[in-house]
Amino acid sequence: MVEVVPGYPVPVGADESRFPYGSAAVVNEWAFKAGNGLARELLDEVRDWMGHPEKVTALARTWSPQASMLVSDAKEGVLSAREDLKAYWEGTAFGAFSAYVDHVVKVVEDTHGVMAGMSDLMLKLRETITKTYQAGITFIGRCAQAVLDAAGTVAQQWKNLWGAVCEAVLQALSDFVGAVSQLMNDALTIITEYGRTAVELERKAAELRIPDPIPSSVGETGNWKPRKTG
Repeated sequence: MVEVVPGYPVPVGADESRFPYGSAAVVNEWAFKAGNGLARELLDEVRDWMGHPEKVTALARTWSPQASMLVSDAKEGVLSAREDLKAYWEGTAFGAFSAYVDHVVKVVEDTHGVMAGMSDLMLKLRETITKTYQAGITFIGRCAQAVLDAAGTVAQQWKNLWGAVCEAVLQALSDFVGAVSQLMNDALTIITEYGRTAVELERKAAELRIPDPIPSSVGETGNWKPRKTG
């Protein structure tokens, strides 16, 4: 029975501009011939590194700089309202209202800090995933080219007589395994650090609270005194 040498399957509907299926087929075929199972597994690892980028993108948008800017704008709106009132009113009610605004601003600033931090983390995570993936497919392309160059040599033609693989092909596959493995380790280190940052942001988020109720004295009209001018 003749054993069929695998290429590399292209899933139905796959975007071939996002993953080098042709180069992967070359690497997979020669990894099969060389008995290098790890090289074949790493092809799948690289392909799956992007995973579900739409989920990361959705998270990044949820914590986007635009979202945190809305919180910042709210703080400016509250401060502006206090300045407008200050121009016309004074008394115990205004004093209570002014102190309450300081409290609200502190809550808003804490919220903005967490949102800005999470937004930055999501953007960095998306950038790391993208860069890692791009490096991975670059390594696939380089390996495929090195394998094709080696496959056309006299050394490999001679090896073909015995169904063997020449040293140059073995080295190309070994270099591919080493490069991708190191890339995975580097990415894991970075993402682990992101995880620590996320835990810290989660802790801060858990400490966030909504503003306290506005003091009842603010609602008593007699406590508002028109500010004297002139």
